[in-house]
Amino acid sequence: MGGLPKFVAELLSIQKEDPDLEVAICYAREGGPFYQKVCSLGLPVYTLGLKNGYSITCIRKFYHFLQGKKFDIIHFHNASTAFFMGALLAGKENRAHLIYVDHGVLVGRWGANLKARLAHRCYTRPMLRWFCNHRFDRCIVNSKFTEASLLKLGVAPAKIVQIYHGINWNDVVVNKPREQMRAELNVDASDFLIGIVSRLSAYKRVERFIEVAQRLQNLSRVKFIIVGGGPEYERLQKMANGYGLNGRLQLLGERKDAYDLMNAFDLFVFTSTGEAWPRTTAEALALGVPVLTFKDGGGAIEIVDHGVNGFIVTDESEAAAVIKEIISDKNKYAHLKMGCGQKLDKFDVDHFAKNIKEQVYTRL
Repeated sequence: MGGLPKFVAELLSIQKEDPDLEVAICYAREGGPFYQKVCSLGLPVYTLGLKNGYSITCIRKFYHFLQGKKFDIIHFHNASTAFFMGALLAGKENRAHLIYVDHGVLVGRWGANLKARLAHRCYTRPMLRWFCNHRFDRCIVNSKFTEASLLKLGVAPAKIVQIYHGINWNDVVVNKPREQMRAELNVDASDFLIGIVSRLSAYKRVERFIEVAQRLQNLSRVKFIIVGGGPEYERLQKMANGYGLNGRLQLLGERKDAYDLMNAFDLFVFTSTGEAWPRTTAEALALGVPVLTFKDGGGAIEIVDHGVNGFIVTDESEAAAVIKEIISDKNKYAHLKMGCGQKLDKFDVDHFAKNIKEQVYTRL
């Protein structure tokens, strides 16, 4: 289950315990780990039987679904303009307040697909701007980076409320001792293990990780781990082999023990360009692992505090330089380890649930 579905499921599990709220959820279709997780919470769950949430049929079915329902708030976690239109058409009978959470849709993952990029620019963005300004009561954004993207789109500042996403820290559980995990990875106690957990897609920029590894080849006790699968796997494997990193860098593919692996790292690297709120960076810090990210990392630079719990760097050469520095200076590395838990309170899902109720729901 990806970061966004995981967050929404965690939020719902808290809201269902709030005596002031009655929560229900509507899906385009059944199936998937997110759907199964929410069904296990015991909430009312409705499905529309759609193939996707981006069609004329979606507008019609969501409109009919809302008929006769008496929701006080309709809370969108997906930028589906078809659902927005269905709610708009039903508005005369269902006087619900409309709340939209932007999880980073404007950041865009559209570069590799011309059709999707054109649809995003010519349809999704203008429609989202209109709904934000004229129909949504509030637009919640998950980082200052996401807030800036909405402001750039032309959304009125008065419509925007910035509340950081959160994590249920009780779910960040390590099941295997660090020493055992490192032994399974063929990593000695004296080795410095640098890792990344990411879907291997183009916008994740995992090649940056390999470029950093190439610059650190002369350090004999440094090893590298890439956890994740995706369309870039073969290209990245060839890239690593071309740099002669065989034996030093492992591509493990998709794993279900990500927290155990992250806990075995000495440094976590985040390479994506412009992600709204990268969950893995906060998870790594919660596990006591310092994080290195790049200045164009979007919301990551709001999670990482440079020099306190990690580093924010400009490029691969600077990344390699700061890594060499913390490997040679054990006191500096120990300082980073101590700083890992200092900013996590505001990234707790309870914090998000509390703030969305106080700053949004009660003010409608």
